[in-house]
Amino acid sequence: MKTNKEIIIAVAIDQGYLMQLCVMLHSLFDNNKTEVFKIFVLSGTLGRNDELEIEKVGLCYSQTVKFIKFDTSILDKYHISQHISHATYYRILIPELFPVDIKKVLYLDSDIIINSNLSELWEINIENKAIAAAPGPFFNAEKTLGLPKDTQYFNAGILLMNLDFWRKNNIHTKVLTYLDQHSGSLPNWDQDALNAILYRDVKIVDISWNIQTLMFLKKKEYQQQDKTHKQFMEHPKIVHYTGVSKPWHYADAHPYKFLFTKYLKLSGIDYKYPDKSALSLIKRWAVKLLPWSWFEKYISWKK
Repeated sequence: MKTNKEIIIAVAIDQGYLMQLCVMLHSLFDNNKTEVFKIFVLSGTLGRNDELEIEKVGLCYSQTVKFIKFDTSILDKYHISQHISHATYYRILIPELFPVDIKKVLYLDSDIIINSNLSELWEINIENKAIAAAPGPFFNAEKTLGLPKDTQYFNAGILLMNLDFWRKNNIHTKVLTYLDQHSGSLPNWDQDALNAILYRDVKIVDISWNIQTLMFLKKKEYQQQDKTHKQFMEHPKIVHYTGVSKPWHYADAHPYKFLFTKYLKLSGIDYKYPDKSALSLIKRWAVKLLPWSWFEKYISWKK
């Protein structure tokens, strides 16, 4: 039986992440069968056939999916690189694009797998905060952004957002202004801008809500920092496939690639690795013979 409360989810994609979003939604619904969700998809490029594919996932679990289309060209001037598209900037506009009666939203990146019930995260009290977010390990906010020493840098892939706070304090304008002034110099795109503006107004949640790839690349170093880190990494509530290498790449060797594969199969999507080649076969075998952290750190390839 489903609960009475409704969890509002925001996602932001372009056509390049349609498959990934569908897989993520299957993991969300499959691990939250008693919860009621309303999913809002922000996009400017999705066609009706793409929307139907996303709606189909919602129908499988009797969940609601809505679409918010807007002119995304206002964000085209901002810096992108590597695997990042301008869709990363859509989340900044969530408070302005959403109905005013929606006060709180859980924003989710599409390159994640939900591995737990989200009600605990949803119910975190952020009444006097702009967001709740998990740490971004190994990012130095003081060195990169000039923030006060010991400022906790956060990863923006999973954000519990207090939309009232954003609206009352005009946060989206402050973030966009910061981007206008620093866009080309921010190595982590809008995530850096969000940290620069919200570092005083973020509630840090435990890292199990956003287990990131870099934690495995620097596993020994990370687990030495805190004994709880090992437990979080072994029992992730959300797996976030950060970085260039992704589980939908043939040669990727992420320890939780099997979770992505599980929900890809559940989705019924007929996916064929576009990067499958003789070279990727060699790389895949190399991954089996070498420690994953060594392989990812010292061998690079285009994705």
